[in-house]
Amino acid sequence: MALVTTVVGSYPQPEWLIDRERLGDRLPPRVRARELWRVPDPYLEEAQDDATRLAVLDMELAGVDVITDGEMRRESYSNRLATALEGIDLDNPGVALDRTGEIDGLIENHAEHWRMERMAAVDRNILRAAVAELLGFPSTPRAVVINEALEIARRFSSPESVQFINGVLDSVGKDLNT
Repeated sequence: MALVTTVVGSYPQPEWLIDRERLGDRLPPRVRARELWRVPDPYLEEAQDDATRLAVLDMELAGVDVITDGEMRRESYSNRLATALEGIDLDNPGVALDRTGEIDGLIENHAEHWRMERMAAVDRNILRAAVAELLGFPSTPRAVVINEALEIARRFSSPESVQFINGVLDSVGKDLNT
């Protein structure tokens, strides 16, 4: 019995096609992120065809049995999923789209002695979502944003994390209101 081989996941897009550094510096986009492509729009489809041919050739040379297209036509997996879902408002993307640095900076400034990478992933992402909401929707009362975040933390994190998240968000909220 022979084992069949395939590539699981995406095939790396070539540097000449997409700016992976810029893609990695931001939250996954919910809209088409055309600025990430290195090839001008009139030539993008042809460039994606070329990248697909190169991915297929690499897989053939490696002896892969089940060949895929390498998924060369999307900015990121999250982008592909989000833009394929119904109910996503593509004309009004999420407020956190290009604010990752600002959001993380605010969190680190108010989370004394804590760096983002040391925080539990769940806590870090709850904080990011809440700070993005505080920044993007200033008319939403701070208490409402914090209470929503705390409800999520109570369900998916530890009691200590709930206190930590409450303190950080309260401090960020006060700072934004001054």
